[in-house]
Amino acid sequence: MFQSNKYYIVTWNYKNLPTQFWDDYEIINEQYLWLKKGFYWNLFDLRKSKVVLSNISEYKLAKQIEHDAYFIIKQDGQLGMWHTQRGILLEPLFTNIQIKGSEAQFMVAQKEVEEAGLILLFIYDHTGKQILKEVYEEKDFEKAICD
Repeated sequence: MFQSNKYYIVTWNYKNLPTQFWDDYEIINEQYLWLKKGFYWNLFDLRKSKVVLSNISEYKLAKQIEHDAYFIIKQDGQLGMWHTQRGILLEPLFTNIQIKGSEAQFMVAQKEVEEAGLILLFIYDHTGKQILKEVYEEKDFEKAICD
């Protein structure tokens, strides 16, 4: 519903929901909505009638495979991965995340440690299980990735 340039949620069964007003929204599917308040987005679960992720400054659809969607989320300047069926796959701890493979078989995540001049490289499977972890010095990272 829309009132005074703000949105609020009303369910089909008029189930009691917290009376909160939102600046914007985006529908993900029949279960989830992105709701914006101020500068931050919140992920609202309609089935549970509650916010399941909060203070997300940015989100981006990284991969859509039929009914499954992978979103890269940014919270407190760090990136994580959220999935419509599995929830948080990667906590927001990384400086870069990419999905590899046509069926999202792998997620490649980087964590830069500027003070030490290091880059930590992680590879995860589609469920968020860690497969590989490597440490590179900044000067060697680009060469190692290109090889």
